[in-house]
Amino acid sequence: MGPVELIVLTFPGALPGPGAVRALAGLRLSGAVRILDTLLVVKAADGSVSTMELSDIPGLADVAQPQPLSLIAVDDAEEVGETLDPCSCAVLTLVEQTWAAEAAEAVRESGGELAASVQIPAQAVTFSPGRHAAASTQPGADVTGRLNQLSNLLERGVLTQEEFVEAKAKVLARP
Repeated sequence: MGPVELIVLTFPGALPGPGAVRALAGLRLSGAVRILDTLLVVKAADGSVSTMELSDIPGLADVAQPQPLSLIAVDDAEEVGETLDPCSCAVLTLVEQTWAAEAAEAVRESGGELAASVQIPAQAVTFSPGRHAAASTQPGADVTGRLNQLSNLLERGVLTQEEFVEAKAKVLARP
């Protein structure tokens, strides 16, 4: 089995838009990921939170696992519900990264394990080949550059303080 990840997508209103539904269904059908479980969390105008399996909602069943595995915990749904704005919803999707299954198996067979994984939104990633090449020629510049990037992500709210501390420790631990 490849790495498994819980993805939370939020939307205004009580249902995700049709474009998002088509994209998620296409992802499932492509085989790049295997959708293990899905759950819709809705926060009403009065602040009440409800949940339901996507497979039970007309128009959303194509995204869901044909027979939901019920792996997403009630606690996870409640936590997401607390963070939602009134009159909005979230689709919780538990996915296996099937494209990485072979590599994950090789790592396990070698006695290794995934120690951490940090998801960084695409809009937070900036890459400048010239700047990267110049930085890599100076001793310690690579570490300083990575720490500066992490600090920038923290300041922009992309990383939480906990994620920042964890990522910073990894950067400083590298030889």
